[in-house]
Amino acid sequence: MEFFVLGDRDTVLGFQLAGVSGVIVESAEQGRDILSQLIKEKHYGIIIVTEKIGKMINIEEYTYTLDFPLIVDIPDRGGYDSNKKSIEEILRKTIGIAL
Repeated sequence: MEFFVLGDRDTVLGFQLAGVSGVIVESAEQGRDILSQLIKEKHYGIIIVTEKIGKMINIEEYTYTLDFPLIVDIPDRGGYDSNKKSIEEILRKTIGIAL
């Protein structure tokens, strides 16, 4: 299984220095097209998407409906989005248990 990253220039270049393939996403349409293609290929086990790009292409549509690949979002240079729900909040809402 391989990793793939979708994000801004700095994030993608940083991951490429570590040997991870990636694409700099310029538009929502481009991001959705690339993500759909990656999902169909089933070559990548983990697809990393920066939060800003994730919002732009609405990755929640994919993250909560797919078993494979694992799609995770990460902060970009600007840091985490303070308006984003934490994993704890998501679990509490989904299964009703506080950790």
